[in-house]
Amino acid sequence: SPETLSALNEQYPDAKIIHVSREEYPALASWLAQNGYQTAGEQVVLSDSRDRDSRDMPVTDARAPRASDDCDENQREAQPPNVFLNISNSTNSRGGGNSEFVFVVIGAIVVVVWTIYAVKYLVDLSVGRRSCGAWSDVAFSSSWGMANGGASNWFGGVRYLTGVRSGSTDLGLSGEIGQAQIHMPEESLDVHGLYWLLGPLLRWHMGSGSGNPHYFQMEFLAGTTEHDEVGVIAQAKVGFNFAVGDNFRWGVNIGALNINLSESEGVIGERSQYHSMTGLEWGYRF
Repeated sequence: SPETLSALNEQYPDAKIIHVSREEYPALASWLAQNGYQTAGEQVVLSDSRDRDSRDMPVTDARAPRASDDCDENQREAQPPNVFLNISNSTNSRGGGNSEFVFVVIGAIVVVVWTIYAVKYLVDLSVGRRSCGAWSDVAFSSSWGMANGGASNWFGGVRYLTGVRSGSTDLGLSGEIGQAQIHMPEESLDVHGLYWLLGPLLRWHMGSGSGNPHYFQMEFLAGTTEHDEVGVIAQAKVGFNFAVGDNFRWGVNIGALNINLSESEGVIGERSQYHSMTGLEWGYRF
């Protein structure tokens, strides 16, 4: 009635009054909830009158938006993660000081930014805000390179990447295991065997939401081999990955590789070597 409408306007001067029928109300309430609004907290009263003008009710308070995010409701945690099979190939070469600079800069950025997003994700969980769902990739990776003095290295293995999505950002971890061959004549080092790497990665989606999106990725992996002569091995990479249709992908990346020899083995020569890296990758989404 006009009296009820007037009273509601006085009680909620900043609220938007929406006229709906009993049948229309559930759909409207669902739409408002998905767009960040919540009910004002009082009982919602629906008129029994068949007259549309008398169906007056305070549905939402525009001043009290619910904590929301950029998620598509179809990409929530209840949905299974996308799985990709990728093949990536990288070439690397001895790069000196420039490679060390690239390695340090990319590694520092990844660690700092990843930590910030991880803290934000934990805070969101504590207040009941859901992530946009999980994701995972499986990749076959290979990398090879040459340096002065006949030095060479080759890494080939399987990489598993997994994480959660928050808005347009993917926060995750990457692990890689495989076979490595490292040959350094100047340091009298020639080893072949198992290696493993683990570290954080970040992806930022580009363009509108899609099951096969374009994205920019940064990652920083560190590990070692089964040989005592080799200390820490680490990779720092950035790159773009592009979708082709609904399933195919391709990408480019650059970065740096660090091979640090173990101090305990008494190997003479330069104990920490940096190599520049360039790579191509392609794959198919299942």
